[in-house]
Order: sequence, then C-alpha cells, then structure tokens
Amino acid sequence: MRENSLLIIDAHNFLFSREEFASFYRRDSELCRQKLITEVSRFSAQRRDFPILVFDGSFARRTRFEEDGVLVFFSSESENADMIIEHLVSKYHQDYSIRVVSDDFRVREAATDFLSTSSFFHLLYENKQDFENAWKIYLF
Repeated sequence: MRENSLLIIDAHNFLFSREEFASFYRRDSELCRQKLITEVSRFSAQRRDFPILVFDGSFARRTRFEEDGVLVFFSSESENADMIIEHLVSKYHQDYSIRVVSDDFRVREAATDFLSTSSFFHLLYENKQDFENAWKIYLF
C-alpha cells in the first residue's frame, strides 16, 4: 500500500449521483465501471491514498481484483457494497486512516472521515473542462 491511508469509494453511489454517469452506466455498465477505475487510478497516482472501489452486483466474474493500482470489490449475492465497506472500515480502521466516499447515511456512519460524492467529484475534476476532457468520448 502507498501509505497508511485508504480511500474507499461506494462506486455505484458515486456513479448514480450524477445523471451523466447514470445514463452512461445504463447504456454500457462494463465500460462505465472500467472508466471509473481508470479515473480513480489517475487521481490516486497523484496522492498517497490507496483506492478501493466497491460495487454492488453479483454479476461480476470476479468478486475482488486489483487493476491499475485500484483494489476493486463486487458484492456477492449474500452481501451488498455497504456491508463490504463497513467490513473494510471495521477491519482496517486501527492500521489506516480511512476516508469513505458515499452519500449513503449508513456507510458514512461507519466511517470517521467521509466525503460526499459531490465533493469527491470536485476533487477528481477541478473544473468542468477537466471533466469534459476525461469523459467526452463516453458522455458527449
């Protein structure tokens, strides 16, 4: 891990917090998830946080893998993303500084430090042009 800091992102919560992402996800969920992994990897390369994306969905071929320096979890039929995030926070809170990105009250309650999805969006993209440049072939 990069440092003693984890950035855990409630991935579907983030994607469905903005209509642009939600409509793209409905058109091509796999490509949208892949683009989010790429964007989080780019963002975290400039920081010291180790990023973890947690998706709802037992449809994935793998439930856990690392790609481009991002640890990715998919929930199984017996759990949801909130449960995975709560477990990660509980398991690692003594060894790591943890920041959770979610608008879900239950998830935010489990974390000692959190960011709203809107705040995280503005960290990813400092201005509208950065966002449009990053996503233009996918959204516009």
